[in-house]
Amino acid sequence: MRAYKRIALLLIAVLFSVILIACEEKVDPATCDHEYDKGVCTICGYKCNHSIMEDDICQICGVALQDICEHEFEKGVCEICGKKCEHEHVTHGVCDTCNMNIQNYCHHTFDNGVCTRCEYECLHEVLNGGICKICGIDYRTICKHQYVNGVCKICTYVCDHGDTPCGERCSICGAKADHRFVGGKCTMCGFEMKFVSDKIPDQFLNTNCPEKGRVDKVVFQSYDYANNRAYENTFFVYLPYGYDNNNDDYNVLYLTHGSGENAAYWLAQLGYKGGYTEQTKVVLDNLHYYKTCEPTIVVTPTENLNGTANFYKELVNNIMPLAETMYRTKAHLYGKNVNEVKLTDFIPSREYRAYAGLSRGSMIGWGVMAYDLEYFGYFGYYSGGSYGLDTQMNALKKRLADSNDPYDIKFAYHSCGDDDHMYANHKYDYQTAINVSNGRLVDGVNCIFLEKPGFQHRYTAWIIDLYNSLGYAFFKYN
Repeated sequence: MRAYKRIALLLIAVLFSVILIACEEKVDPATCDHEYDKGVCTICGYKCNHSIMEDDICQICGVALQDICEHEFEKGVCEICGKKCEHEHVTHGVCDTCNMNIQNYCHHTFDNGVCTRCEYECLHEVLNGGICKICGIDYRTICKHQYVNGVCKICTYVCDHGDTPCGERCSICGAKADHRFVGGKCTMCGFEMKFVSDKIPDQFLNTNCPEKGRVDKVVFQSYDYANNRAYENTFFVYLPYGYDNNNDDYNVLYLTHGSGENAAYWLAQLGYKGGYTEQTKVVLDNLHYYKTCEPTIVVTPTENLNGTANFYKELVNNIMPLAETMYRTKAHLYGKNVNEVKLTDFIPSREYRAYAGLSRGSMIGWGVMAYDLEYFGYFGYYSGGSYGLDTQMNALKKRLADSNDPYDIKFAYHSCGDDDHMYANHKYDYQTAINVSNGRLVDGVNCIFLEKPGFQHRYTAWIIDLYNSLGYAFFKYN
């Protein structure tokens, strides 16, 4: 019985071996009906030789040449099949597949200044308002600032001066610390910009001010830059109470009139478009009496002949040297020979000098800022945009955009009645100046546009502007 079992097991083993041999027998590739997967027959194992190619597709097995090619890459493209490397694995900017430095060819996708595909680190060479136009990062947060008058010349970041008291030199940027306004009030010293938009407080309209200044008239030989000839011009000068009884040096404001008027408009003339300019002296007397403004000389020249195009030249070359050698200003030129005065003599005292004007005088102010910024720290624009002064406005845009310009704008006061025909143009130019300034003009910090509800193109609006300028905008940062 045991012998039978042994024979049966032997037969089973032989049968199993035969079956295995039969299973392992390969199909003849010559007779096989091939079924290809990636160029290899799944039935007989035959590898296609791709002898019939059309448009880089094997007409036998259907495989694409790019899928089977042993690539030889040059600048990320296979020289055999034309496949472009997808650079899926990159180490330090070099593709592990094609050995190409892809940083110069990559369509960068940046995250915090670094490309997520090729690891390229952006150089931030194109900045707009401190934002890199290449990678989108706010460069001001990583810049190693180089300050000029409190503004970084690289990224236009405006120094916040930390805890530096107002008026003192900032330990961060080296500039004098300006007021830090929030809602019109300085968070450091408490100074408030109490601008009014409807009416000057009654106390500043008191005609019986106990301390009255005086007004001088000066007639002098000036120059017509449009026609290259000399001519006779005039300016009036307001001198605060006590000027003749001390040896103090004063701030100075050059204040201009509008179209059709002259030097007498602000200080010595009655009647113009519903206003009485004798009120100007009353307001100036009371601003000084109540110590609301800093002690300031006001010069009102005629600008008719040189007008909007050339008055900025006459202002600094003819009017300013004469006025500041005749009267004591912070330029310290009083008593000197006017013919020996150089324009560079006025630069050190620019923060004690202001320019302001109404209507056409305001239009002139755009040119004064563009061409004479090194001599003036403060500006007042009363109802007047550039209104077609393309040359001056283009020059101003260029200067404001220059982050390396060493001359800052202490404060630029702009105002216009919302019923004034100059309103739209003035407000547009104000915003344009801010947009191109690379952080040199910041609304609510060193410039403002004050709308006066219901006011038209009249003296009643501009006397408010003069009150606001001297009372709360000019010479408050020195």
